[in-house]
Amino acid sequence: MLGSSSPRRAVRVTCWLLATVCGALLLMEMRRHGAPAPNAISFCLFRRVAGIPCPLCGMSRACLALARGDWGEMFRLHPLAPLLALECGAVWLAAGAWAAGWRLPLPQPRLERFAEKLILANAALFVLLWGGRFYFHTLPW
Repeated sequence: MLGSSSPRRAVRVTCWLLATVCGALLLMEMRRHGAPAPNAISFCLFRRVAGIPCPLCGMSRACLALARGDWGEMFRLHPLAPLLALECGAVWLAAGAWAAGWRLPLPQPRLERFAEKLILANAALFVLLWGGRFYFHTLPW
């Protein structure tokens, strides 16, 4: 039994380390290139169809600002960028712990329910923020 789980663990750890290296390279590229041009084409389908920014519009530019350490610009573009970054970091740590063979603190069904509730809470938070920013005309155009 131990012999069959050890190669799987090695593959999981290798995949996690590869994802970590890719994430670090992406962060370095984001810091190096900075913000996109102000007249760049928007790839947001919602914005193209409806003519207004979607609840996630500004998130890419906010993440670029966060990578550069420009907190003021990041909050102006999308104030939930740090929350999303923290959640991504938590998922990265949990994936690393799982890859190393550690037991997760919750059983699988409870973990799935927690993830579903977290996703719904995030969606509600994004939509509420979007509504407030739409009302106060502070959406990133």
